[in-house]
Amino acid sequence: MEKKFNFVYVITNKANGKQYIGDHSTDELNDNYLGSGTYIKRAIKKYGQEFFNKEILEHFEIKEAAFDSQEKYINEYRES
Repeated sequence: MEKKFNFVYVITNKANGKQYIGDHSTDELNDNYLGSGTYIKRAIKKYGQEFFNKEILEHFEIKEAAFDSQEKYINEYRES
């Protein structure tokens, strides 16, 4: 069953400015999800959740569209 919300997001570490881009599908926008990658998990463990800010970059109708679009945002943030 398709989740209610599908989006691409950016997580910013307020301590050092590093950013992580990913996609997420959920039925609850405020589920406190900050990512599942190794680097983001290590950073959260080191700094604590309060040092991270999540910004939704774009919403999508289906999970596959969010997943496919995250590469576009990774490239955009890498270039800026």
